[in-house]
Amino acid sequence: AEHLDAAIGCRALFATHYHELVELADSSEHVANYSVSARELENDVVFLHRLVRGATSKSYGIAVARLAGLPESVLARARAVLAALEGAPPGSGGPTAKAHLGGRGAGQLALFAPPAAPPSHPEIIETLRAVDVDRLTPLEALGLISTLKARL
Repeated sequence: AEHLDAAIGCRALFATHYHELVELADSSEHVANYSVSARELENDVVFLHRLVRGATSKSYGIAVARLAGLPESVLARARAVLAALEGAPPGSGGPTAKAHLGGRGAGQLALFAPPAAPPSHPEIIETLRAVDVDRLTPLEALGLISTLKARL
């Protein structure tokens, strides 16, 4: 985005959840932020299909995923990840579509940050390495997942 702005000078449109990209408008006279207006009603979001000048201060990603028909298990996992990013306990009702993600340091992942190291579970890792997944039946795979989940 910086290269397109400074070196090429072309028109471009970015749809993103990276708040760092929004900050480019602070350092360039050619960049402007727009967002889609939305109205929050209880635990639901209604998109008003209107562009407004300025960046949004809220993420509606989970609401959009729900509207797209993603399974509740996926939405629940997304809420848990978002709660962890925001420092809220996952069981506390968790963030909804109203989760505030505006600005740096407010739970937004850094664009180029290295991924966090996963928790170490050597016995589970070794079990997974030893499994020949091509020889597992679907029922055996489900049993293995259940066993590994119980160990965690």
